[in-house]
Amino acid sequence: MPRGFLPPLVGAVLLSMLTLAIPLAHASTTTEISPANGSTTCPSIGGSWNSINNTCTVSSDVTVGPGDTLQIDAGVILIISPGGFASTGGAGGSNGATPGDGAPGTSGSSALGNSGTINNMGIIQLAGARGGLGGEGQAGGGGEFACPNGSGGGGGGGGAGGNGLFNIGMINNYGQIQAIGGQGGEGGRGGSTQPYYLGGPGGTGGPGGADNSPGSRGQPGSGGEIGGAGGPASAGGAGGPGGDIFLCDSGAGGGGGGGGLDVLNSGTITNLCGGSVRGTVTGAPPVTGACVTTSTTSTSTACVPTTVTVTQTLASTPEFGSGGMTMLSGVSVAFAVLTLAALRRKGGAAAPSP
Repeated sequence: MPRGFLPPLVGAVLLSMLTLAIPLAHASTTTEISPANGSTTCPSIGGSWNSINNTCTVSSDVTVGPGDTLQIDAGVILIISPGGFASTGGAGGSNGATPGDGAPGTSGSSALGNSGTINNMGIIQLAGARGGLGGEGQAGGGGEFACPNGSGGGGGGGGAGGNGLFNIGMINNYGQIQAIGGQGGEGGRGGSTQPYYLGGPGGTGGPGGADNSPGSRGQPGSGGEIGGAGGPASAGGAGGPGGDIFLCDSGAGGGGGGGGLDVLNSGTITNLCGGSVRGTVTGAPPVTGACVTTSTTSTSTACVPTTVTVTQTLASTPEFGSGGMTMLSGVSVAFAVLTLAALRRKGGAAAPSP
């Protein structure tokens, strides 16, 4: 074998190892949606463009990944309202001599998830999807003297509502962001049994929570078993327990899923001049930002020219009950007299009129 020559197999192995050792770079992308280019850039995030009112409507979740940038220019309205369910409700439990408990519901996805950078000069409206419904427990048997299929299974827990905005990246907001979490899914009904001993219909599932709110506990089965607990905000409800194995009773209802959060933030959201966020912000750090503007006016009174400088510090509040207007957090007024005309009397004569 010639010196310096590697067999084909060894060369292939070394090439493969070298390839694995070189990390593949993520090509960052920047998507800018403006009134001029919306017809092409809006579909790139899965939306449909309305050129009459410059609105981009998306009916699925949107994710801005690490290193990526989404920019919404002034005059553009971005609406993200996913259809379907944001989560999955838990399956109902099986019947039997040892009936199964319902499964818990899952957590929900977010209408807009950001781990990159969002620059907003327009209006962003976000609505989390509804949580999935819990499954019904399997019905137990019943008879005059026996319970051949055992007690009813517990109802599944409802899924959580989807969050409006989930941010772990950076958002620079000059415009408006309006976000609301989705309704939590209802818990599943417990499995019923025929009326014998303590048989009867299963307990109803608990209602899902509104945005930022927990779901409700499911109702007991016919034997008194406590229903599944409602999930906290943005979490699925617990499944209900199956009926008592000795009493042939029905299963308890599953807990309702918690409502999605309006805004879940562990990144940076900065409201700049004119920026506002409407919706409850959960997490830390909170929304911050201020806009300092200075205006100068000149007046002249009684021969005294005066310059007045007014400095206003405008800060946007992260939560609004309605309207989403920016709040005036502080106004400092500084009066600076630049020049004063010396008024002197000479020989008892009056000073000249201005």
